[in-house]
Amino acid sequence: MGKRFPYGWKVFAAALLLSGIAWQAEASIWNVGDVCVAVSGGCYQVRDNTGLLKETICDGMGGFTTGCAFNPPLSRLYTTNFSNTKVVAYDDVDPHPILQVVDTAVTSPGGHTESVVFDAAGNYYVGHPDGNDLIHKYDSAGTLLATYAAAVDNRGTDWIDLSSDQITLFYTSEGRAIQKFDTAANVQLPNFALLPGFGNAFALRLLPPGDGSGGLLVADNSDIKRLDGTGAVVQTYDVVGEDCWFALNLNTNGTSF
Repeated sequence: MGKRFPYGWKVFAAALLLSGIAWQAEASIWNVGDVCVAVSGGCYQVRDNTGLLKETICDGMGGFTTGCAFNPPLSRLYTTNFSNTKVVAYDDVDPHPILQVVDTAVTSPGGHTESVVFDAAGNYYVGHPDGNDLIHKYDSAGTLLATYAAAVDNRGTDWIDLSSDQITLFYTSEGRAIQKFDTAANVQLPNFALLPGFGNAFALRLLPPGDGSGGLLVADNSDIKRLDGTGAVVQTYDVVGEDCWFALNLNTNGTSF
């Protein structure tokens, strides 16, 4: 196994390029193209598309924060509190109060909520790298609809993304495999890819048209890799001095990240 980086010092940059957030006296309006970045301490920063900090929102629980996602109407930002195994939803409308807290530890004790992704109907899936490693499915009210015992590699159901077919989950498990699971049939599917080399694969995002045929991006610790529809690595991306790629997200144009 490649070098493992402790969660204690990572900055979890789970970028969400949609609506927005607030936690200040003056109004903060979220706009399409804003970026939401998990920065630990139970908090997320909201930055505009130039990188300018607009505000910081916090859930009051402390602990590490990781992935996040907007619901389909862009009316709520759903965040993850990794340390406390919870999903916290903020209102898109200023002053952006917390509207919902879902304790996923009830079903997956010590599971550490890491990633969240929505389907078109407004239901959302939550990945857990620890505990019993289950992927959860909730409706918009926060009611647990189903759990999935997907196969794991090094560490649970770490980061997830949902295919445009609305039933196939692509996910990583901090190993070398990009794995797939059919939520309709509740069965494991063949791996999408086995990454070359060593290390830990983390966040991934399907590229248009979103069913795997256009490939995907994956944060592979030492760099970011672009895979084609066959699962082959066709390009890598890196920045000098940056050696711990953990999270990523697509820009609204679908061609930059």
